[in-house]
Amino acid sequence: MTELDRHPHIFNFPVKITSENTLYQYTNATRMLRCLKLIIAFVFGLAVLMIYQAASGKTEKIGFWLMLAVLGVILLPMGYFIIKAMKGK
Repeated sequence: MTELDRHPHIFNFPVKITSENTLYQYTNATRMLRCLKLIIAFVFGLAVLMIYQAASGKTEKIGFWLMLAVLGVILLPMGYFIIKAMKGK
């Protein structure tokens, strides 16, 4: 993801890229990737914590609601940035 962040011109965008909106769209796309990298790092850290707790016997299962929350935490920012890109400047 870090390498992708350095080359926003290869992304697929929901709008046509013109000389007027290039800076806005590229900035928005790289901001979305940085946000997703942070969220994914947090989710992996949470998964390690949950695995540790299960291995030490403090909990028996991860839980259905936690998995839904993780999915929502990943999809909501993506939706926000895609809508923001479609509205554009």
